[in-house]
Amino acid sequence: MSESNLFDRWNLDPSAGPQAITERLREAMEEADPPTAVELRRAWEELTMHPKRRIAEALSTFPETRPPIGRPPLPVRATVPTPAGDEARLVHAPVAGALGSSTTPSPTVRCLPALERDPLLRARNPEAAPLRGVK
Repeated sequence: MSESNLFDRWNLDPSAGPQAITERLREAMEEADPPTAVELRRAWEELTMHPKRRIAEALSTFPETRPPIGRPPLPVRATVPTPAGDEARLVHAPVAGALGSSTTPSPTVRCLPALERDPLLRARNPEAAPLRGVK
């Protein structure tokens, strides 16, 4: 709590109105010594005579709920691992051929079957004619 805030300093309820503030400060003034009584009088004037200042003081008593500036970034979500090695070089044979000989996979790298020979596509309709546009 901030001692510069009048609500915190005099243990006042920030949601209290001018009447409740007056009652609480009057009780404190009865027990206060003269220098403290002067401070209580100034606090009373500030909180009861100026509604905008009272609201500003009341709002500054509540704890900060936003994250502090400069906090570390949130952790990165787990992502799907990228394939490494031969898994990264699996290519469709016609695509590899269309890209040119420099990107044609080596014999050690597995290639996906051509679409007309793909077992998954053939399993649905084994008598189907080859796909158009595929050599």
